[in-house]
Amino acid sequence: MDLEGGLIPEQTPFEDGIFHLRLEFTPEYPAAPPTAHFITKIFHPNVAPRNGEVCVNTLKRDWNSKVTLYDILMVQTLKLLI
Repeated sequence: MDLEGGLIPEQTPFEDGIFHLRLEFTPEYPAAPPTAHFITKIFHPNVAPRNGEVCVNTLKRDWNSKVTLYDILMVQTLKLLI
């Protein structure tokens, strides 16, 4: 399952922008984390400049199957933009 959407982070250096994000879920979800990519070009140390991949531990080595889609979208991704 793939999910695409837009983020409008308020009270951050990015608040005047709309940032499109794609989440890709494999059949192994929730045992395996989704992958996240910014479709919108963004310069940030946790975003790979080559392909927009979000590189945060929550979606990598610290993945926990109890992390919900809400946590991914509202907490982890927005925290990335702060």
